[in-house]
Amino acid sequence: MIRLRRLLASMTAAGVACMLSTAPGAAAAQHYTGAPGAAAAMSVSALSFNAKSVDATSGSATIELNWTMTSSNPNASGYGGDIHIRRMNPKTGAYIGTELVADFDSQGSPSGDVTIMPGATPASTTYTWTVAVPQYGATTKTTWAVSEIEGRDGSGDSIDWTAPQLSAFARTFTARTTVDQGFPSLDQIALAQGTQATVYEAPGQAAALRYQLDSQENKSGVYGGTVVVTGSGGRTARGSFAIGWDGNGNYQGCGNIDWLQRQVLDCAVTVSLPAGRLAGG
Repeated sequence: MIRLRRLLASMTAAGVACMLSTAPGAAAAQHYTGAPGAAAAMSVSALSFNAKSVDATSGSATIELNWTMTSSNPNASGYGGDIHIRRMNPKTGAYIGTELVADFDSQGSPSGDVTIMPGATPASTTYTWTVAVPQYGATTKTTWAVSEIEGRDGSGDSIDWTAPQLSAFARTFTARTTVDQGFPSLDQIALAQGTQATVYEAPGQAAALRYQLDSQENKSGVYGGTVVVTGSGGRTARGSFAIGWDGNGNYQGCGNIDWLQRQVLDCAVTVSLPAGRLAGG
């Protein structure tokens, strides 16, 4: 979902505008491991959803995602990793917003929504993730896609598959969604602690202002934003933030973020001021 709201706050001599949104996120890096010129021992041999579409307008819809991890390495002992799904523009393939992520581990305890199918072996293990489908979207129809699978087989082999590999499977489904007509709120914006309202620059070097904000959007969530500082003569400077998955089981990019990305607290945004501006600019 792409939705912007321009919010104004007075900050001493400067005007500050903050635009918060479920802004498009960049696609994950497209790469996988393996010896040059050789086939990787690990693979995903099957991947599919148990339905092509669901009605998520009630807020209680789920869909099952099934995938099978395989390894030809005789020393493989089991699989661990994570799987990601994201909203996707079906025409361009561009991802929107941050991802939903589940961990899987055939030797330990997978996350609560992931189960291991009977008959698992070190050579082949099938998982099922019961995904709680978000109720809200930018329109009445939202496309979701598996965007990444990262896995290891316990013997040193690993893969990190994204669109080039996953597009061979039926990796998408559509959800009938409730249109989110709300906007992210700006609950607080101020100069960050330790930042002075007056800054100085050394010759040829830029200065910077650092702001701190709180925001929430209880339907589609907050995925990014931009702080715009306006000086004399209408000149502007900008600083942005984007929320993403950091690979260690956390959403990062802006202060404290709840699991559903519906609230960000103490989000610090740095606005760089170009060098050479006149005083008061």
